[in-house]
Amino acid sequence: MSRRSAVWALAVSAGLSATAAGWSLPAPLELRVVAGVLTAGTVWCLLRGLLGTAAAVTAVLRGRPPRPVLAAAALVALLAADAGGAATLPAAPGPGVDVAAALAVPSAPVAGSGEPGSLVDRAGLGPEGRLFVDAGRGPARAYVGIGHAATEAERVQLAVQEWVRLGGLQRSVVLVVAPTGSGWVDRAAVAAAEDAAGGDLVSVVVQYAERASALEHLLGGDRPTRVTIALVRGLRDVLDAVPAAQRPRLVLFGESLGATAVEHAAAVVDVDGCLAAGRPGGALEPGAAAPCRTVRNADDPVSWWSPRLLLTPPDGLPWLPVVTFWQVTAELAVSLDQPPGHGHQYGASLDRAWAQVLR
Repeated sequence: MSRRSAVWALAVSAGLSATAAGWSLPAPLELRVVAGVLTAGTVWCLLRGLLGTAAAVTAVLRGRPPRPVLAAAALVALLAADAGGAATLPAAPGPGVDVAAALAVPSAPVAGSGEPGSLVDRAGLGPEGRLFVDAGRGPARAYVGIGHAATEAERVQLAVQEWVRLGGLQRSVVLVVAPTGSGWVDRAAVAAAEDAAGGDLVSVVVQYAERASALEHLLGGDRPTRVTIALVRGLRDVLDAVPAAQRPRLVLFGESLGATAVEHAAAVVDVDGCLAAGRPGGALEPGAAAPCRTVRNADDPVSWWSPRLLLTPPDGLPWLPVVTFWQVTAELAVSLDQPPGHGHQYGASLDRAWAQVLR
């Protein structure tokens, strides 16, 4: 068999394996076929690239210059390999919140932001903020949207003051919730936290973007982490300004892209608890210093997905090179169509984790 025929045979075999092999989540046939085609194409390109690189190396060893296309491909490969440097935390944010201004806000507890007397209007909450606030069942919920202020610092200041206005200093817990890229908050997960705290908490959310988490992760840089750290640090400064016996506990929660943000925040600011659910597998890890309880559904493709999955086996996931990557990529499309506790659905399934964090 010629090398070209062998490449095609291996590519087709890999594509069939991706289509027919076991999947973590039930997926429709069309998704399986797409994954199979992409797997076959990727394997074909990789094998052709390996053969081309071998030919280029052989040419150099024999004193002949390699073909320009092969030399360019080798350079691109080296640059790509060098791009995966060590993860670092974002730089510390600028000046913190105005603690005196926050403490000067009169407490007038109501159910949530956007209501009469609130420091923020209902229109600025946006659709996700309105859904979050309207779903409250008693404990107050503070939400500051993109439309409420032009800068991140202004939104953080507003959120801290809104928390004080909602009676946050008279509660036993302040819950910082890092939303996803669109501003969405898992309302069932927050309700589980409220139940675990006996309703004695105020949750605080600051929106940092208005696009899907995948786009924000790829294009938004460290914005989720930067805003979350600024909010947590601002709340910490206010809490440290009141007598220790009167301080609520500072607890963080993030899901999906928000999980990465709260893990980073917990690594640099003193907090009393942290719960991170469904952190994206390709997200940068803050290291072992973060005091976060991490929850991940075993069949959540979001928590597994990473370009590294193409050629690097992960711990705890059945793996075939290239095949598993495209299977997991296809499963992203159905990850939210699952019951709580499976796929990328968490919500009420976090009640046990909340009981441990807030006990």
